[in-house]
Amino acid sequence: MDNVIIRGYPDSVMIDETEYKIDTDFRTWIGINEAILDINMDSEVRLYLILSVFEKSPPMEVNLMRSISYFLSGNSTITGKKGTHQKSRYVFSFTYDADYIIGAFQECYGIDLINIEYLHWWHFLALLNALNSQCELKQRIYYRGVKLSEIKDRKERNRIRKIQQAIALPSVELSEEAIASAFA
Repeated sequence: MDNVIIRGYPDSVMIDETEYKIDTDFRTWIGINEAILDINMDSEVRLYLILSVFEKSPPMEVNLMRSISYFLSGNSTITGKKGTHQKSRYVFSFTYDADYIIGAFQECYGIDLINIEYLHWWHFLALLNALNSQCELKQRIYYRGVKLSEIKDRKERNRIRKIQQAIALPSVELSEEAIASAFA
């Protein structure tokens, strides 16, 4: 993980020791994220959308997928025990939570995401991660992530179950394998 405070945000990815300039605007990468998650999207259309972030065509190989995955993750390192897959709850959606994302950025930062000319994807993710825990978006994420089995009080468990049902998202998992399947 690079310290972006020192180095700044990248405007390219490395593929086989060659640097490729990319479109870094948050809107583009939300689109890439959604394309990868869309199981109904034709794989050729998905691939076209992914390749459209590059200024010049990159080589079609495994390192391309790793570079896309790395940039999409926003400089986050995903760790887990070797040989195991850690399944996480799907607690957030750029599509289903769009109104709450717009509202949260306006409320917490005074940023109008609809009318902002440009915002780097990694900066967008940093701001998204740092949102005030009291904003509606963070509350929705919190409740979706609560494990009901860990709540001892029956009334509280039922209350949270009702909230979870009201704000539930379709179950989709974004992983390097999902990104790789976009190239199939």
